[in-house]
Amino acid sequence: MQRHNQQIVDAYNDIAANHPVDNWILRLAVTIDQLRLEARGWGLESLSCGAQLPYCTATWRNQGVGTFDGLQRAMGRAGRLDFTNPLEVTQSIELSNHQTMQFTHSDLAAAIARIPNEHEFKLRHISVLQAISSIPGVSAGVELDRRQSVGGTIQPPAGTIQREPILEGFTYGDWSLAGEGLRLLVGSMQKLDASVFFGRSMKIEFRRDSAGIYTARWEIRGNYIVKSS
Repeated sequence: MQRHNQQIVDAYNDIAANHPVDNWILRLAVTIDQLRLEARGWGLESLSCGAQLPYCTATWRNQGVGTFDGLQRAMGRAGRLDFTNPLEVTQSIELSNHQTMQFTHSDLAAAIARIPNEHEFKLRHISVLQAISSIPGVSAGVELDRRQSVGGTIQPPAGTIQREPILEGFTYGDWSLAGEGLRLLVGSMQKLDASVFFGRSMKIEFRRDSAGIYTARWEIRGNYIVKSS
């Protein structure tokens, strides 16, 4: 029983390492707020935030008139700059209030009890993803056929004293959202149930047209969890 419970705790903590998606996106938003689209002849090209990392990586592109010294003076306070070549600079920006979320056995028993079964997941949560993807410029993906199961239903041997609850198993798969515009990113995340959807990675690409107007193209990926059938 201890091995069974520990397997479930470890798997759940790995999925939840970046926090439920609403908390994760809030911390990412604080991180993004430190950046400018342009800084002394450099343009922000992309921002990438990976799984379980306490920082995001920004990429700056020289617009033809930028210098390393100018970018250091303008953006050095936001994080360490790595000057890779005259046209490109990468910057590591620490996530605000980063901490690894760890669930105990008792926390996890309550968390698993709240997650939906297969029918509820499709009815309440897939429907939300479908509604979000109906917005022009937003697309959603959800993996339904290729999932992984953690734990199974076990019964303690007859006559044993059960000192701790036997944790229910769960199943998890991948989900993703992509779109244009930072408002759509934050608004879409606010629609997702944070007890079901967890963030894993995000990438934003910034594009500047001939008129100097920027657009942001983003993609976010993560895991969702449902009760085992």
